[in-house]
Amino acid sequence: KIHEELNQTKEEFSAYERRDIKLREEIKHLKAQKKKLDTKIKTETKKEADATTKGTEAEESIPEFEKQAQDLAENKAEQDEKLEAIFEEMKGVTDKLRLDLEKKTQELAPVTQERAVFQANLDTAQTEVKLLEDSTTRAKEQLASAEKELASLDATQSSKREELAACEDELTEAKQRIIDAENEEKQLSGQEGLLAKRNNELVATLEEAKAALQSSGARSQAVAGIIKASKQGGELSKVGVLGRLGDLASISEEYDVAVSTACGSLDNIVVQTTAGAQKCLNFLRKHGLGRASFIPLDKMKKGAHD
Repeated sequence: KIHEELNQTKEEFSAYERRDIKLREEIKHLKAQKKKLDTKIKTETKKEADATTKGTEAEESIPEFEKQAQDLAENKAEQDEKLEAIFEEMKGVTDKLRLDLEKKTQELAPVTQERAVFQANLDTAQTEVKLLEDSTTRAKEQLASAEKELASLDATQSSKREELAACEDELTEAKQRIIDAENEEKQLSGQEGLLAKRNNELVATLEEAKAALQSSGARSQAVAGIIKASKQGGELSKVGVLGRLGDLASISEEYDVAVSTACGSLDNIVVQTTAGAQKCLNFLRKHGLGRASFIPLDKMKKGAHD
């Protein structure tokens, strides 16, 4: 489970690294875009200033041309009055005055035309200023949006860095838990060897006890059969069976089983003669009661015989 957590943490750490690289590239792109927008704003601002200057110059020129036109108009009116007076006074010189009037009118025409040109240039300059103002406004809005998005990305990057630091701390803790688990595994492996050895010893002891118990049970069955058959009226009542050695000795009943198990000779059957012991053996074979050990008293100098 710890290895799975470690692998998952490594994958999350790799994902955070990829995300961090992506955010850095986005920030780099936005900064480049911001630089371009700053340059564009400076250019557009200069164009706006130039157009404003041209418009101001044109506006400043308009009064002068209007004054010229007004002066010419006043001059024309004055000349018209003079022409009327002269026409009234001197009908003969009307043609000459008419020619002078046409001349003055022709002189006034270029000025009027030039004024119209300047007015058209002023209108064009004002239109360009309006367009530049709109373009500058849009550029400023784009710059503000880019700066806002850049600030958001900075906040996101800071948050991801905190998450990355937390993941690194968690990864360090996971590595330490793995080291602790490996050390504990080594200790348990050593304890497992000791426990296995102890278990084998206990199993061997148990097997020995079971074997002893089974042997004791088999002997007890044979001994019980002999004792029962040796009672009065039994099949072995006249062969000289004196009894079980342990029964003939003075052993407390509560320790009889333990002492008999430890001292197997206490289950030996004491008989008076070797012939009696042989009859007991034949009895055991006949009835399938197992085996038993006998102590014939007539052979005590030579030791016990089966």
